[in-house]
Amino acid sequence: MRIILLLIAAAISVRAQPEPPPQVKSGPGSSGYPHAAVKTTKHGKGGTEFHLFQPADPAPEVVPVIVFLHGWTAIDPWLYGAWIEHLVKRGNIVIYPRWQENFMTPQPEFTPNAVKAVLDAKAELEKQGHVLPDWQKFAIAGHSVGGLLTASLGALAAEKGLPAPKALMSVQPGRSARGQSWGVPLADLSRIPAETLLLCITGERDNVCGAGDALRIYEESAAIPGSRKSVIEQPLEVRGGIKLTGSHLAPCSVPADPLDALVAEGELRDPPAAALISAAGGDFREAREFLCTPVGRQWRRVKLREVAVGETFDFPNAQDFALWRLFDTLCAAAFAGKADDHALARTPEALSMGLWSDGATARPMRLLK
Repeated sequence: MRIILLLIAAAISVRAQPEPPPQVKSGPGSSGYPHAAVKTTKHGKGGTEFHLFQPADPAPEVVPVIVFLHGWTAIDPWLYGAWIEHLVKRGNIVIYPRWQENFMTPQPEFTPNAVKAVLDAKAELEKQGHVLPDWQKFAIAGHSVGGLLTASLGALAAEKGLPAPKALMSVQPGRSARGQSWGVPLADLSRIPAETLLLCITGERDNVCGAGDALRIYEESAAIPGSRKSVIEQPLEVRGGIKLTGSHLAPCSVPADPLDALVAEGELRDPPAAALISAAGGDFREAREFLCTPVGRQWRRVKLREVAVGETFDFPNAQDFALWRLFDTLCAAAFAGKADDHALARTPEALSMGLWSDGATARPMRLLK
């Protein structure tokens, strides 16, 4: 009898574990989407290939344009699919430059590839059959190496004929070259225009890149006054069995799979070797196909306990929702020609991570600069 009572108590305890802060229902970062569908096309090839994501159902007349720059070898936009879907359904065109053909692409080619892909995307969007882009409302966001490229494109925009980005958000950028042969070269960041809004994000447990390059971008973007830029740290938080890691892979967020809840327990089998080899080179097609099978869903459910797998292949969580809200707020202010403490995450409301399901306040983000 005692064993039965203990089992019942354990079951109640599991069910009673608090849930992390959800996505807000209105305003920046919210799930209140004016568009129900996303139109996706792919153009070009190799390191200058790019994907276009455009809002549909209903199709708008004219919308802002966001360039989203992925991390090293995260060539498949599916790895950031939930964030991209969020941006597009809110009413933005998203350009996703490939910028590297595979993991062997030399680092000095990253920025030129990204520039050409964006220019090619601009030319493509001027053709009939696309949602009309508003180039006066143009912003760039990037993660990891993409965070470095975000800053470089902001500095090179005028020289290379790119639209002038009104907002830049560099998420966990790294690792830049610092006088040695290894590392991604940065452009002269003092050339980023003074009127740009800049937000740099780092993670409390980003053990891959750390905060060094986020702080470097802040310091070297010397033309931008301190009132128009910030450096923010996302926190680590553990409650019950849930861990918001503040890790380097936290910004990855694959689209939610409504069938995931239907997975039956079964024998755990790893992905096929061919899928792992392809993914190592940046091609996640076979891995995606595996994860859509019952066996793949079971593998993901078990492996989510491991940070590298969990942050890469998990669905969006409170960390993602906070990033989405920060970028939405930054863009709204930049496109309106405004700059205030809230847009630059300098207020308690902007730094908030929300409330857990039991009403507890989540650890807030931290203003570093």
